[in-house]
Amino acid sequence: MQASLLELQARCASVIAPLVAKDGGTAEVTRADESEVEVVLSAACAGCPGVSLTAEYVVRPALAHLLDGRHLSVVSRVLLPTGQLSQS
Repeated sequence: MQASLLELQARCASVIAPLVAKDGGTAEVTRADESEVEVVLSAACAGCPGVSLTAEYVVRPALAHLLDGRHLSVVSRVLLPTGQLSQS
């Protein structure tokens, strides 16, 4: 049985997020379906050239046992608060 989005988010919050926060970054599991899990690294991580190293040596090992054959997609971008782009 595959880990749920909530399980992945909990693992990310307890293991990955504190590690990237030391360098001013944030980490969040934004999507998980039967074929893919997406992790977004943002804040100081957005556009950082070290994102690929963080993905390979921090994110992948922390989530490996929860992926259950799913592809892990790690992206860096600026996350806007919900509703931030709403028209006034």
